[in-house]
Amino acid sequence: SEDGFHGTEHRTVASWFPDVAPRRNADGMPAFLSAQDRYLSDPSDENLRLLDQANRASLVVGATPAEDLAGVKYRALLLLQHQLRTGRLVPMVKRGQKGDRQNPFWDIGEFGRFLLEDQSIDVLGLPEDVSAKKIGGPDFATQARDLRLPWFWLGWILDPGLQLSGSRRETRRGDYFTKFLWIDGPYPMHGAFMTSKRMVEQAFNPNCWNDRYSPRIEIQYSFFLTGDNALTKEPIDPAARKIYRRFTANSCRMSLYLLRKEIQDSHEAIRPESQRFQVGMIQKVLAKFDPQPRDSALIAEVLSLLSSARPLR
Repeated sequence: SEDGFHGTEHRTVASWFPDVAPRRNADGMPAFLSAQDRYLSDPSDENLRLLDQANRASLVVGATPAEDLAGVKYRALLLLQHQLRTGRLVPMVKRGQKGDRQNPFWDIGEFGRFLLEDQSIDVLGLPEDVSAKKIGGPDFATQARDLRLPWFWLGWILDPGLQLSGSRRETRRGDYFTKFLWIDGPYPMHGAFMTSKRMVEQAFNPNCWNDRYSPRIEIQYSFFLTGDNALTKEPIDPAARKIYRRFTANSCRMSLYLLRKEIQDSHEAIRPESQRFQVGMIQKVLAKFDPQPRDSALIAEVLSLLSSARPLR
């Protein structure tokens, strides 16, 4: 974690440890202390979730942003220490439970996303003694950026299909995660790998879903392909660029073959018009990165199948 003792560059809220303590009951103890004792005596996955629920229930109405951030950091630390103790990295919620605030790693990334670059650290409402320890550190925009991408990546590791981390459509598609892989990098290979794996996990891993829809493929590269990012922000190193182009082209073909098979079997497709738009961007990528004679026929067939498929959602 970060500590200003090691230099002013370490005076930042972009660290693992909460900067403020949880509010206490009239007896001077945190509300979730009994749940913590139960977990420590039996560190099961279920007791971890009960401790997390108790911690979330203890968050007060009107909490400062610093208290909100500290609460999410505490939950993230619970997951980390549980993995160190048991070897298991487990979601805080069971499949079937809906709602937001389900993935604390992801929520810290979201916290960094909502912080505006023209704000100051004063917006957090830190106690005066804590705020004094942060003065002279990185500017607030840097601290917000440092809270974004690394924590989004950790959240994606916990939920590779991004279907369990919240109810927002931009969360499920990984929109801002993908966007910051370009803005805060660029990290083209990371973006290619993440979006490819997310689609496959979403389609074939039932544990990645928490609603009534069964897993199925949906071509959705989000900001990875939007705006020609994939075409214009390639790796500079020639060897890396070659690997990136081959991987991205194969990912595009993979998604086309998987979608073709699914529509042929079910005659259904998730958001056909949106997927047709994605196929159009795929066509541009394949034409530049790795043109093959079979691509045109494959793309035409997939577009035709999408036109006749029964829409889902």
